[in-house]
Amino acid sequence: MDFTVKESRGSSDVSLVERITLHFIKAVAHKMTVSVAICTEGMQLNNDTSNNDTLYRENVVTGTLSSKSQTRVGGERKECEPCPVGYYKHTSAENISLSVSDRFWCIQCPVGKTTFTERNVQFTDCIDICEEGFELQNNNSCAECEIGFYKNISSANTTASFEERWNCTACRENLTTLNRGTVHEEGCIEHCLEGSFWNGSVCLPCPVGEYKNTSSKDLSLSYELRWNCTQCKDGKTTYRSGTNKDACLEHCLEGLYLADNGTCVLCDIGYFKNTSSKNVTLSENLRWNCTKCPDGKTTRTLGSRECVVTCDKGEEYNETTKSCDECKIGTYKNLTGSHIQCFVCPTNYTTRQPGKTSPNDCKKADCKCPCNRVHPVRNYTSAELAQVIHTIKKELEVNKAKLSSQLRKRISVMDNRPSARSLGAIGVAVISAVFIFLFVLDSIILFKQFPALVNTIKNCFARN
Repeated sequence: MDFTVKESRGSSDVSLVERITLHFIKAVAHKMTVSVAICTEGMQLNNDTSNNDTLYRENVVTGTLSSKSQTRVGGERKECEPCPVGYYKHTSAENISLSVSDRFWCIQCPVGKTTFTERNVQFTDCIDICEEGFELQNNNSCAECEIGFYKNISSANTTASFEERWNCTACRENLTTLNRGTVHEEGCIEHCLEGSFWNGSVCLPCPVGEYKNTSSKDLSLSYELRWNCTQCKDGKTTYRSGTNKDACLEHCLEGLYLADNGTCVLCDIGYFKNTSSKNVTLSENLRWNCTKCPDGKTTRTLGSRECVVTCDKGEEYNETTKSCDECKIGTYKNLTGSHIQCFVCPTNYTTRQPGKTSPNDCKKADCKCPCNRVHPVRNYTSAELAQVIHTIKKELEVNKAKLSSQLRKRISVMDNRPSARSLGAIGVAVISAVFIFLFVLDSIILFKQFPALVNTIKNCFARN
């Protein structure tokens, strides 16, 4: 005979015997000192389960169920409370087919897992613990804190707030983190903007030869671009430290300065530069700019590395003695400066004394040779003069073997004709007449030019 009846308690079927037993227990419960609350899914009795209150559990076993959510054992109030974080309970105390522990107490999640909140009713509510530096995602997985956030509490710490256990905390204003997954608030640091890099403690300007045109605020960039400077290529450098754009330049060595168009140009006259941009220990001015010479000094050429004394008008710089010498006879200088040599007078013009300062000092020389071949006056010793005369004699000495007459004799053929052996009387007469005519003609010309010759000789003596 079937005694089974159905009672609406969820989806459970309760036998007639169980129903009778249940009503009996309820009837007797009013007279007993022990009555037990019905703890449904996700709820448990509020005794200290960690201490394994055996006596209390035995009392529960011998007691009866109560439809109320609280009970007394020996005068002590016992209530149903939600399963704490990290526990779950998928059964109800009304299911008498289960053990007492399964009916009344929550089950702890496996090692490394916990629950999102209290009162969890399924094993699947146990999720991975998000350790420090990790936060919970929508799919119940843990991911590293984003850049600019940190988390120093594990979700296993049930004493912390919900936000602290599961969510990362944003850094204070204008602070960020180096990487994802930052644990401590001390990991929040200042932003390194364009032209600065992180040295491990603070942001510093990029050193000379490096630049940074990116900011750590741009999270789309790699770690290197956000925090580190970039080295210039091909031996180039930067104008200064802390360069915030790709402005790498060629080095300007000694004698060269940086122009506005970014190229190296020779120092102007009156300026010098004996430093190189490669020497990063120097100031920007010494690395890149020429320096004006002190008063009384100048430079000889463009791109000079040193200054020399300034030569006045009528003087030129002597590279050997490092001093100024007067312009020689036949030259002048009408400008001040050591970069200009004395100017040579025009042909057939010369100066009377050294150190002349104007082209008007160049006077007509009445020379038969160019004035630049006129040697200055010099006092020779007897030995020096003898040597000069010997040299001149050598230059003027005639090599008879190389005379044209001698050469003709070597290449001419003997002429045995009678006319070639003797001139004859007529030939002698003709030659004599021609000779007399030329002599008379030369005498007349010499007589006419004699005064001019005398004047020329006088002028030569006057110059000497």
